[in-house]
Amino acid sequence: MSNIDENELHMDEQVAAPAPYNDHSDSELSDLDETFDEYNAMVDTTQAEAIPLDEDTIATLGKYKKKGNRAASEEEPPKPQKRRRRDRARDDDEQMGEAPVPEIELTEAEKKRRDMDKLMDDAIKTKKKAKRRKTDVDLEKMDDEAVDNLRMKMIEAANADTEAIEAGNPATSKLSMVDEVRDTLGRQNLLNIAVDCGILRGIRRWLEPLPNKTLPAYNVQKLMFEILAKLKPDIVHLRESGIGRIVMFYTKDSRPQRLIKREAEKLVRDWSRPILGRSDDYRSRAIPIADGRSSAPSSQRRKSVDDTKHSALAAPVKDTGRARVMMPQSHSYEVAPVSRLNNVVGPIRPITARGDEFIRKMKAKKAARR
Repeated sequence: MSNIDENELHMDEQVAAPAPYNDHSDSELSDLDETFDEYNAMVDTTQAEAIPLDEDTIATLGKYKKKGNRAASEEEPPKPQKRRRRDRARDDDEQMGEAPVPEIELTEAEKKRRDMDKLMDDAIKTKKKAKRRKTDVDLEKMDDEAVDNLRMKMIEAANADTEAIEAGNPATSKLSMVDEVRDTLGRQNLLNIAVDCGILRGIRRWLEPLPNKTLPAYNVQKLMFEILAKLKPDIVHLRESGIGRIVMFYTKDSRPQRLIKREAEKLVRDWSRPILGRSDDYRSRAIPIADGRSSAPSSQRRKSVDDTKHSALAAPVKDTGRARVMMPQSHSYEVAPVSRLNNVVGPIRPITARGDEFIRKMKAKKAARR
């Protein structure tokens, strides 16, 4: 026990012993105080000698660069430029893609199935690409070729019918192509480019009279005028194709059916408007108005009076006793009558207004008598 107590006392003495006095620390503190005093004095002088900033003082200032910073920048390597997040994400993806993927061991059956699936996927991809290339080739070019082929077939059929009539045989080439022409030009995409591809020349050849001065079949005429009604040719196409002469011929000839003649007259009106500079708006149409006097000359009026006198002196027509049915007649008027309501001031009263007023007066009289 005596030995342990002596050791503990010896350790306590070592811990409690004070550190030796160091003169260097006091000298360093005094140096710091002196530097701070000098810095405060400099700050006071700079604040006292502050110069106001204006345009003149700013113009006199020069450009200064710190040498220390320049030297440091020369010694240090250039900092790498900041890259965008996209580039970082791309690098991460590349790194992830480059990372080797551990292969899973497959059986022979699974390997065969994988190879078969790969072959099927490659075949489907190649077919899709080929199909896209074919569709992207040129649909417009294919449509132009289809219309050109149809036009050439129509001209060949017209020439074949002409040769058949000259040889004394029936003309059936155009009739056999009616369905083909209807199906081809019934497609809207082909109908839009048909005028530019010269389809009007084929239509003109189909509507021309045959060498024996007979018109084409009614089915051919009807189909051609239906197609012409859908087309929108301009003046250049009409002049180059010569279709206007054939359509005008159908308006003047007496052999075409009434429906065909009506369609031809409508086409002539529609095609002549841009040539004459007229609008197709009905409201802008100039309608001639009668002036209220008879337009017939005096000689014709005298002649009509003589005819009435002669008919009065003639023998009466015997009544055959047969019933007669009135047939409706369609009249087309080109001159409008003079309106008599232009000078009327105020609201126009209806025709039944007088009758209503008379009934009202009668009711008032009956009420007064009661």
